[in-house]
Amino acid sequence: MAFRKKAEMILAYQPDIVVVPECEHPDKLKFKPGIPTPKDIVWFGSNTNKGLGVLSYTDLRFKALDIHNEKLQLIVPIEVRRRKTSFLLFAISSLGICPPRHALVTMRPSECFSRML
Repeated sequence: MAFRKKAEMILAYQPDIVVVPECEHPDKLKFKPGIPTPKDIVWFGSNTNKGLGVLSYTDLRFKALDIHNEKLQLIVPIEVRRRKTSFLLFAISSLGICPPRHALVTMRPSECFSRML
């Protein structure tokens, strides 16, 4: 189901960051009136209906790091910034892995990003 259809329920918890597997492309995120829109979005994927979206509902800002490995399309290292503070977020989705092998999905990036862990 599209994130825009779940947003109201999720945003009731007032999250700072929402990581959305199977998220539609930001151009398709059309919310109902009264539903807050994200203040920053990064999105990854080749299917505009099902990518990996990371949304900020505060003054947190995102930057996908240059070391993002296109072969690991749905495992994305993101710098999250607020003023002078930042931290590293790995947004991970197992979308497209049949059957889902969650351990495999999270172990492969350790080879690519081991120096950051």
